[in-house]
Amino acid sequence: MSWIHSSEAVALGILLAASLVAVGPAVAVTVSGDAPEPTEVGEDVSMTITLEEPFANAPDQWTLRGESELDDASWTVTTIEQGRTIATNEYGSATFEQDLDIENGATVVEITVEGSVPEMTEFNYDNVEAEQFTVASVGRATDGNVNTIQSWEVRRFTQESEEARQAIAEAEEAVAESDSEEAQNLLEDAKAFYANEEFERAIDNAEQAQETAEQANSSLPLIPIAGAVVLLVVLVAGGLYYRKQQQSGYKLQ
Repeated sequence: MSWIHSSEAVALGILLAASLVAVGPAVAVTVSGDAPEPTEVGEDVSMTITLEEPFANAPDQWTLRGESELDDASWTVTTIEQGRTIATNEYGSATFEQDLDIENGATVVEITVEGSVPEMTEFNYDNVEAEQFTVASVGRATDGNVNTIQSWEVRRFTQESEEARQAIAEAEEAVAESDSEEAQNLLEDAKAFYANEEFERAIDNAEQAQETAEQANSSLPLIPIAGAVVLLVVLVAGGLYYRKQQQSGYKLQ
């Protein structure tokens, strides 16, 4: 009786293993795309996004949706089957939607977005995310619901803000190596001016903070050096005195 139960268990295990092999692991859509480097406001940028296996773990029919905060954004969407272009569609707005159907045989979808970097809405030195914008976001829309597949953010700047940011960054390095409270206060003021878009004042304060910190750093070694000099003088003087006493005692003998 026990042998029969054991045989049934072995058979069940073999069937389960065979079913797992037949089904295989779940495959998800592969997304790739490199966002542009930090870019000045008004500059033109573009990026290309590639979706491989768009119907992996997805319905046979779904809607591709794209969004961008670029000014004058435009999109080019190309569906490809095993290296062969099926169709190319162009859209001239900040958002687009395109229906995808597995019957069309698309194995790859290439999405290119172009446009210019929008104006800054906030300046914040310590919060880089506040200065970012969405170059592109792609999602899958089904039954009225949109699930984001991936988004790409990029930091933007103006010529004035970037100069101020660089000055503050250099001041931060100097202040970090200093215990000067004055330098730290000047640095905080520089960041406040930066947030208020007073970039010239931000640069002036940052440069003062850096100079103050460097002066504080350069003055720190003077105390131990002075102490060492005094000690050396004492030792030399003591040695000479001792030597003189020894010589005087020798003569007296």
